[in-house]
Amino acid sequence: MRSLDASDFRRPIVGIVVVALVLGGWSFWAVRARVSLYEVTDTARLEVEYAAYPIEAQVAGRVVRNYLVLGQRVEAGQLLVELDDASQRLQLAEEQTQPLALESQLAALRSQVSAGEQALNQARQTALAALDQARAQLREAEEAARFAHIEEDRLTPLRASGVISELELLRIKSEAQKRDAAADSMRLAVARLEQEHRTIGRDRQAQIEQLKGEITRVESQLFTDQATIRKMEHEVGRRRIEAPISGQIGEVAAQHPGTFVEAGAKLGAIIPNGGLRVIAFFPQSALGRIQPGQPALIRLDGFPSSQYGSLAATVTTVAGEVKDGRVRVELQMLRNQVSTIPLQHGLPGAVEVEVKKISPLMLALQTLERTLITSQTANR
Repeated sequence: MRSLDASDFRRPIVGIVVVALVLGGWSFWAVRARVSLYEVTDTARLEVEYAAYPIEAQVAGRVVRNYLVLGQRVEAGQLLVELDDASQRLQLAEEQTQPLALESQLAALRSQVSAGEQALNQARQTALAALDQARAQLREAEEAARFAHIEEDRLTPLRASGVISELELLRIKSEAQKRDAAADSMRLAVARLEQEHRTIGRDRQAQIEQLKGEITRVESQLFTDQATIRKMEHEVGRRRIEAPISGQIGEVAAQHPGTFVEAGAKLGAIIPNGGLRVIAFFPQSALGRIQPGQPALIRLDGFPSSQYGSLAATVTTVAGEVKDGRVRVELQMLRNQVSTIPLQHGLPGAVEVEVKKISPLMLALQTLERTLITSQTANR
């Protein structure tokens, strides 16, 4: 009893309390704390938001001048490469001389048509005036003949009564016959003028129509020659390779002057102006774990994170199928973040995507589960 009375129970109790507190705190942390799980890949690179435009030769030919410089900024329509177009330019110059002659011929034909139409109008007006005059003379001759017959009819009874002589009556009849002959002559003249008027109109109109037909033929030939010229100009233009868009030369093929290139040969590529995105390829196991909207960190090769830091990004697109054992993931870098890294198209790096947060206890259980499954698989 004296031994028991002499024992000090305070130290074990304190130890038990300390151990209980530690175990309680650890249990609380294991259940309530959250640990981030990441999917990591070292296969990633920066790319512009829009695909690079290839610079290709539209036709086969020999390089005459090459203005492609890697990293150079170019504007849309800027000349980049010239192929030999001497043969096409000679054909173009030959074709361009033909429309000049046709245009001169066309101008002469149009002038002839205009002069012919003016002459036709003048001839019609002249013939119409002569016809009007002949018709007036015919009416005058017919009136004179009618008056002569009236006088003959009036004097004939007087000859029977002996008032006028036979000679006087014969003179009056002769005058009436002469008036009839004059009227007949004028009728023939009017008919002849009417026929001439119609004939002149038909002949001149036929000549004008023939000239108009020639004009149509020449215009058709001129249109054909102009189409040929446009075609030759297009052929010359196809040998002048220009920048399809504004941007930066991101790829250049070694095509020196004198090198022969085939149609469709790639001479380089233009990286269009625009923002940058991240293209990453994760292992197949990441499919279903990475989702749009998840945060991520990017570390670029050649720029240590201890010195330059990392770039924050967000997952925007996840491919729905696996290709070559990899899943393509696109990420958008957060705007307005400060970085001393000279960001540009093509920089490689690594990406860490935070896929979820779980408690340490769940993480330990999942790890234990994977370990057991792996060992069972190995034993089999």
